[in-house]
Amino acid sequence: MIWRCDNDLDIQQLLTAAMDPQEFTRFSQVWQENGLDHNWLPLPVHPWQWQQKIATDFIADFAEGRMVSLGEFGDQWLAQQSLRTLTNASRRGGLDIKLPLTIYNTSCYRGIPGRYIAAGPLASRWLQQVFATDATLVQSGAVILGEPAAGYVSHEGYAALARAPYRYQEMLGVIWRENPCRWLKPDESPVLMATLMECDENNQPLAGAYIDRSGLDAETWLTQLFRVVVVPLYHLLCRYGVALIAHGQNITLAMKEGVPQRVLLKDFQGDMRLVKEAFPEMDSLPQEVRDVTSRLSADYLIHDLQTGHFVTVLRFISPLMVRLGVPERRFYQLLAAVLSDYMNKHPQMSERFALFSLFRPQIIRVVLNPVKLTWPDQDGGSRMLPNYLENLQNPLWLVTQEYES
Repeated sequence: MIWRCDNDLDIQQLLTAAMDPQEFTRFSQVWQENGLDHNWLPLPVHPWQWQQKIATDFIADFAEGRMVSLGEFGDQWLAQQSLRTLTNASRRGGLDIKLPLTIYNTSCYRGIPGRYIAAGPLASRWLQQVFATDATLVQSGAVILGEPAAGYVSHEGYAALARAPYRYQEMLGVIWRENPCRWLKPDESPVLMATLMECDENNQPLAGAYIDRSGLDAETWLTQLFRVVVVPLYHLLCRYGVALIAHGQNITLAMKEGVPQRVLLKDFQGDMRLVKEAFPEMDSLPQEVRDVTSRLSADYLIHDLQTGHFVTVLRFISPLMVRLGVPERRFYQLLAAVLSDYMNKHPQMSERFALFSLFRPQIIRVVLNPVKLTWPDQDGGSRMLPNYLENLQNPLWLVTQEYES
């Protein structure tokens, strides 16, 4: 088993944070009745995963005493939009847990790889230090949701096979993560950015309801949204060479009376990548994290922001804003203006802005769906890789050219 936990946290604290005293007493009794001691570690399992995978695929481990089933304990949990991340429904602000669900969703089977487990808490702690000391990030109010503990158990049989399907090697693990409520002010509420793509039963955009509540006009509201979300992501990329795949489920907005105040970011085990070039600002990143984190050249890393956020999030919000009086071209003009304002305030980073330019004429077009039908290694040891097709015209470049002309 691979296990990593912050120095100020232990397994007993994790347990007592997820069950009341009576339940913890019952758990302790069952623990002792099974002859378990400090050399063993309890690991939560999703009910579906237990029924469909663990109880059968790990049957030899249970039969030979390497694993013990303790039963059900603790608080009630509510699945988030991402399915396998669960929020404690019994007590507000408790740690979330991310669990494997071996189901095929979007681009892969949703397991937890052992590769990142030991480095995960170190990565989130380093990011929290960066966001607490960098003046631009501090001013933005952006928050990193820490991942203070993580565990992983491999399947001995599949681990011994050279090309065992990856889904069978990611069946049992857990990541504990801070809930957004831990960082919210009393007058703020958390909103997943993915919800801004939604409409109500009358086909009215949810974003419009927030704009109405805010008392701002749509353009001012959008400008504020771009400032609190896009600027921190771009600054992290340009100054530290760190890219986060900021799709709608990884971004939580702290809202106050309908106005986006700041962004809360999560998911750094596999959804964080580093620039291949040497950035001195990255020197303090623990080597253990660097050893397991993918590194890409700047021209490819920029697509984590362009595709990971502009294409998969903003592309679906911009048509909804047309209904609220903001044409799509104006939408991207506002985004370009926010980015230009940020860049003008940081002239010392001009070389980095050129390296990670968001205003080039074209951007990479990344596709997933066709690959699902043609990927030749569906049962192999690696995840499906996206295809990079012909480039697309960059809307930020287009609106900038129109503005200049």
